[in-house]
Amino acid sequence: MDSDELEKKIVPLARADIALDIITILRQMGEDVYGMVEEAEFPLSVLERQHTVISEEAWHLLLAVIGRRIGISGFSTLSKIFCNEVYIPRFIDGGQGCLTQVLEEVLDISNSLSVYQRVKLRQLAGHVWLVQEKKYVNSETQVYAEQLVVTFLIELIRILSDNNRWNPGAISMQCSDVSDSFSSFFSGSKIFCSRSVTAIQIPTDLVMANVTLLGSREWLIDRARIRTEGFVANFRLALKPFVGAGRFSIKQAAPLVGLSVRSLQRKLDAEGVSYSTIVEELLREQMKMQVGETERTFTEISMLMGYSDGAHFSRAFKKLMGLTPKQYRAQQH
Repeated sequence: MDSDELEKKIVPLARADIALDIITILRQMGEDVYGMVEEAEFPLSVLERQHTVISEEAWHLLLAVIGRRIGISGFSTLSKIFCNEVYIPRFIDGGQGCLTQVLEEVLDISNSLSVYQRVKLRQLAGHVWLVQEKKYVNSETQVYAEQLVVTFLIELIRILSDNNRWNPGAISMQCSDVSDSFSSFFSGSKIFCSRSVTAIQIPTDLVMANVTLLGSREWLIDRARIRTEGFVANFRLALKPFVGAGRFSIKQAAPLVGLSVRSLQRKLDAEGVSYSTIVEELLREQMKMQVGETERTFTEISMLMGYSDGAHFSRAFKKLMGLTPKQYRAQQH
């Protein structure tokens, strides 16, 4: 199944820890992290490491807000720091090997961090390209995501070839235009916009060259892989960080997964489940976790979950669980 077919069947997800890495770097840069998170309506529970995945749409929206706040030049610098100092070094473990062999290993890990994105070496028009198999729409929320991917592809080759000045002969991008600030980071590269794929061109001699080899990282692959269990399972994962902060309407949920309200309802109907049932199940799980597995006061939990006061939360909890929060916590301990 190719990425386009897979995307139609599941909700695109991304690793929450990648967003946390970006936010950590922004803090170190002295940026207003919480202002960006609030503007992007990004769930604070993700920052508290309560979730392992987020919807890709929420991730792209956060990147767009960051890009607007710090500008293209600042975003390019952020992307280079993230790729060079945080993301790519996780995959490098010494040794030597052919670039093709090395890329197969690193991309196996990298590809596992998203449900349907795939990066592969391909022969196109007589040249070797490193291609990301994902369709972007020409919107602000995805322009910054695509620029981050291009930076990752280039920095990966630079690190593996031990040449931090290397630039591809050509860069293919799906966005309609790029700024001079972005282009200046890859001087000497021809950037072609409005293309069907996101890719960088790699010289044939470099493809066959010996470069830094990755060690065995099966534990990282297993830990990172996001399972594709079907639309409803992935939709629940995408919705979970948002439901924990109060009721979340289907009108709010649909853009989160890149669908219209009608399309989302049709997909759920086809699976034999209603949106209200999913929300109620997620609320029940969140309530049980907060009351039974944390030491927070009931007032703190009620505020965290969007209730006006502890009394409203207690009534809602008893309606769902058949016990008061105090009774449930005593039962768990």
